[in-house]
Amino acid sequence: MVKITDEDNRKDIEEIKLFIEYSVAENERRIALEALEKYKENRVALHVLRDFYARLPEFREEAVCRVTQIISRHDVFLLGVATGTYEYLYFYHDEIPVYLGEKKDGIGNDEVLSFFGYASDEDFINKVDARDNRQIDAATPPSAFCPACAVAEGEYHHLGCPVEVCPWCDAQLTYCNCRFEKLHVDEIADEGDLDRLEVLLDEKGRIPFSGHHAPAYPSGGEDSDD
Repeated sequence: MVKITDEDNRKDIEEIKLFIEYSVAENERRIALEALEKYKENRVALHVLRDFYARLPEFREEAVCRVTQIISRHDVFLLGVATGTYEYLYFYHDEIPVYLGEKKDGIGNDEVLSFFGYASDEDFINKVDARDNRQIDAATPPSAFCPACAVAEGEYHHLGCPVEVCPWCDAQLTYCNCRFEKLHVDEIADEGDLDRLEVLLDEKGRIPFSGHHAPAYPSGGEDSDD
């Protein structure tokens, strides 16, 4: 998540406060203002909050209590917005938030699903629900999480993440040739190959995400023993 100064944020903050005053139920306003204070230095979160309170999805007068980064790729974010009762999704790119709907319904856009590596809305919902408690709060320092697959420091990457380090040669797993050599194939052709690769990685010992792996991905290393 990108941070800017209070001076740059002031206009957004004042607009959001005005939206909160006129669009959020009175008993929810304290929660809304506390969240705004929490995210006051975060440009992405502020843009999302401004859009949320301007549109009030489903005309619900609820306060946002949390903004999370579900996944990001190349400075494009899939974000979660949680109120006390509902959860919503936003696509964010080039300082423009795009409301996608309620999280329980999935992303609902094939291009967005494909961009973030999800096969379908069902695939997205299953994967997000499985790691829901590990979503990145927008106020969290970004170095604590993988910039590509959003796992926390010390956790294993999602298979295929470009930040993951190869346990055989210490290079970038998605760019070295170890996965082909260990599988005895020229290319990974199907889910069966991926399943076998995951077993081999687990047997060798996958390398969990560490903050020093990002943003500069590892470029190579000496071969290690099997």
